[in-house]
Amino acid sequence: MILTKAPALGRGLALLLAASLPGPVSAQGGGQITGNRLELGGRILSLRPEESTRLGDLRQVLQGANRAAQDGALAAARGVVSSPDGRYLLAVYQFELGQQRHDDALRAPALDVLIADRNTPRERLLGFLGLRGNIAFHSGDLATAAATWGRLLELRPDDPQTIMNLAQVRAGQQDAAGAIQLIRRAAAVSGGGLAPEIWYRQWLSIAFNGHLAAEGVAAGQALVAAYPTQANWRMALVAYRQLAAPQDAAEIDLLRLMRTAGALVHQDEYQRLAQLLLHAGQPAEAKAVLDEGVQRGIVNGTAAPIPAVRREIDRALQPPQGARAALPPPVLTDEAAARFRAAAALASAGRRAEAETAFRAIADAGAGGGAWYPELARFWLLWLGRAG
Repeated sequence: MILTKAPALGRGLALLLAASLPGPVSAQGGGQITGNRLELGGRILSLRPEESTRLGDLRQVLQGANRAAQDGALAAARGVVSSPDGRYLLAVYQFELGQQRHDDALRAPALDVLIADRNTPRERLLGFLGLRGNIAFHSGDLATAAATWGRLLELRPDDPQTIMNLAQVRAGQQDAAGAIQLIRRAAAVSGGGLAPEIWYRQWLSIAFNGHLAAEGVAAGQALVAAYPTQANWRMALVAYRQLAAPQDAAEIDLLRLMRTAGALVHQDEYQRLAQLLLHAGQPAEAKAVLDEGVQRGIVNGTAAPIPAVRREIDRALQPPQGARAALPPPVLTDEAAARFRAAAALASAGRRAEAETAFRAIADAGAGGGAWYPELARFWLLWLGRAG
């Protein structure tokens, strides 16, 4: 009999990049250019005559709808501007034009000038840095995004969204461990102590894609502890299954928890659990698993290979059944495996308090009792807490 393989975890977790956006820098709010001087936001700019003329022309067409006139005035101003104040004012106008058009090709170079200018007010600098990093990230310029958001973090060291943005950069640079460290930091400083759900999902996704098993466990448990939805339970346990790669009896234990949590959603998962149980000498439970899959509309009871699996289960249920040989646990001793399965039986029987006590003892054993069952016991404790 062929056992079905465990499905791979999907990698389509959306990234959340809510960089701080600056308000518009209004050219109209800067007063008229008089001679070669302009007051803009309390700052007196000194312009050469030709700069004053061309920038004045650009200012006049900024609020209009004539794109050709705007482009012409912008090109003309670029052709003559050379002074520091002229470059600053040109950047102000070009940025406003880019904001109107949502055009990053206009906004990015303008922002570089505004960010570099030492007279840019701090409150505007924060917004400029956030937006410039966002533009760089979405264009694939991870080095600029890292530098820009890194500077923003220096100015706002406890801003969780900036930390998360940098985590996305680290992930894009294939530094999974660095990204996770930043996500943990962002979650720690998040207001109210509960980070957004997407952050935990990103942590899990990065750990999974980076093949970091310990972080995958931590992320999955943090996700279901904070947001115990059925979808998150599936995501956490499927990731754990892929990272831990349990075999034989250990895989049965994990699939049993997935079944309890409603996280089995594919026919091949029901089929695999039923076949593993059958091979482990548990045909009655194997039959119950297939029956549940059919009742939920997930398993097609008439399509191959399900009828063949059912016939094998039926044969195993016919007397004499003989001795049922249990598979040896893959990681821990027989005693540890037996303690775990006794706790699971208590949970299945609805004896929650006793199950929690038993699972907590297994979880507290930590690495001294092996890695597999303490980790799975913690998942059970989280599930029991949710069920209550």
